[in-house]
Amino acid sequence: MTPEPGTAGALASEVCAWLDRLFPDADRGERLKRALGERFGDDGRAVTAELCREVEAVAHGFSRHLAPRSRCCAAPGARCWTCGATAAEIREP
Repeated sequence: MTPEPGTAGALASEVCAWLDRLFPDADRGERLKRALGERFGDDGRAVTAELCREVEAVAHGFSRHLAPRSRCCAAPGARCWTCGATAAEIREP
């Protein structure tokens, strides 16, 4: 079943698709994909700054450089591509 757009499950699916294309270590990438699927695959929560932090916490178990918030850190005041929060909002619980 395809997750609803804008949900935790959809975010996990998008991250996993990115891993297939760009993650340098295929074995570690597969382990990360399994962990994301187990944790968020059926999760229907809306994507928020808090959820991005949760996904990042799982990802950091496999790669310290993978961060859903990474695009919002490029410019001051820019917003996250997934939840719309600023970098400061995502970093602060």
